[in-house]
Amino acid sequence: MKKMLASTLFLVVAMSTIGLADAAAPNWDISGTWTLNFDFGSPYVHQMTITNFDRTTGEFSGTGYYVADTSYTWDVNGVVSGNDLSFHMIYTGTGAGYKVFVDGTISTDGHQIIGSGSTSAGQTFTLVGDGTAHPILGFDQGYNLKARIFVGTGWTWCMAKVGNPVWCQDYLGAYANDKIVMKWNAAWDACNDQGGTEPDVCLGAWTNNEWNGNVLYGTGAVWHYKIIWVGPGGATSPYWKAGGDGYSIWGNYEVIMDQGIDPSYGPGHLWFAHATPTGYGA
Repeated sequence: MKKMLASTLFLVVAMSTIGLADAAAPNWDISGTWTLNFDFGSPYVHQMTITNFDRTTGEFSGTGYYVADTSYTWDVNGVVSGNDLSFHMIYTGTGAGYKVFVDGTISTDGHQIIGSGSTSAGQTFTLVGDGTAHPILGFDQGYNLKARIFVGTGWTWCMAKVGNPVWCQDYLGAYANDKIVMKWNAAWDACNDQGGTEPDVCLGAWTNNEWNGNVLYGTGAVWHYKIIWVGPGGATSPYWKAGGDGYSIWGNYEVIMDQGIDPSYGPGHLWFAHATPTGYGA
């Protein structure tokens, strides 16, 4: 990819067809970092980071560079349609204006992009991209703040809260595709708004997180957390559940239940917190 023909006669070419009007809904969210190996007869390895992805239309954008010489930078725009994708790259650093056009398919496990394409200099190539695409599944509804519920995946939760695909990819790893259902009460919202210190506002605040990896592309982990507000005193707070083995989190909260199964962590049913009683209002 670093090599480019000197002639400017090839620099004006028709855009590769990215048929937004005819595109199917995307099956994959390709946000994050990808290693792209362009084979022109010799390999040219680039790194692509997709920072913007529309899970409804499949349109995406990002940036990238040639690994062997990072002065070769580029912008990328494209669309995912079903399991297929098309994108074009425009160089912005050394060789500014050079264009690359790619059509490809995302592998069934979401870890590769297989494709081919051409350049504005008349070259052709094949492409193998390595990274992690995240499946877009029917249950992935995201946050409903009025109902105080989140239904989605680890990935959509992280992108909604953090918005940085590289950070989310590193943080979640294989758990990104697991399903999450989170619920919380009005006191939880009010307590967060207040700053999490006042019993008159925060007493009774709770959240419930259920993690389910027994889904397509999931890890197989199934986990359940219950968390309540107890105040700045932590384990010495009068609101701390004295029975069992809860633990402190975020300074003012107690995890009263932390249990489940996770094949990647260890065998059997694991318990890390089981306060007594385990009900929110008891």
